Amino acid sequence: FKYQMEKFDPSSITVDFSKEEICLGIDEAGRGPVLGPMVYACAYWPEKYSEDIKKHFKFNDSKQLSAEKREKMFEDIKTHSNLMKYKIIVISPEEISFKMYKREKVSLNDISHDAAYNLIKSALDENVNITSVYIDTIGPPEKYEQSISRRINNDKIKVIVRSKADKLFTCVSAASIAAK
Repeated sequence: FKYQMEKFDPSSITVDFSKEEICLGIDEAGRGPVLGPMVYACAYWPEKYSEDIKKHFKFNDSKQLSAEKREKMFEDIKTHSNLMKYKIIVISPEEISFKMYKREKVSLNDISHDAAYNLIKSALDENVNITSVYIDTIGPPEKYEQSISRRINNDKIKVIVRSKADKLFTCVSAASIAAK
């Protein structure tokens, strides 16, 4: 007798985001003043479904996908809000310029760190039980990781910042798709 896994059916799953252990990925698109707004997004779901989500939806770094494929995947994220959620922050070129050129300048890295923190805080404010955060780096990964960890100030949340995180972690790939 051979063990057979149940088929993963994302539509049939109901998640209590306040009780499940949730992984949250963050990525950005755009570069601000010269190229338009900078868009930060997060995508999150229960850790225990990460592999099933990866296999079923085949999320990938948004730069590797056609616009049509990205749109379809973004629709999948929105359609399956019972299983996964997303949030978006849009930072206008004017806001970026204002912060970077005022007397007490704010670097683009700091603006990025603030956006990432605000996405995490927004989910925490909704009682999402985040246990791990994966972020595609802007600037030195160690500094970014320390900055976010210090601001979250919660030992139960593991923060991992990596270069090319959108290729390494499915929740960052989904965030990459939402940001585009």
